Amino acid sequence: MKIVNVKRFIFSIALLMLLSMGSINMAISMFPSHGDEITSFTHYEVETGDTVWDIARKFTQKDVRDLVYEIGVVNGLKNFVIRPGDVLRIPDNF
Repeated sequence: MKIVNVKRFIFSIALLMLLSMGSINMAISMFPSHGDEITSFTHYEVETGDTVWDIARKFTQKDVRDLVYEIGVVNGLKNFVIRPGDVLRIPDNF
């Protein structure tokens, strides 16, 4: 295949790359990244019998699963094990 107009070919390739990068960037930005938008917290002291699920239900009217996940992330919880006296940071934006 012989390229007749080199400038037009280079311009077309550059435009195609630019459009591809823009599409990828837009697709990535559609998905929220957890933890990035959290700016303030409420501190909650765990009481006997509390579970992360129960605590999350006290702080949101939305889908509890989202707040349970965020509580785990911001507090570095492994297996969501909490004990009475632990102080958890609860994201305020829920």
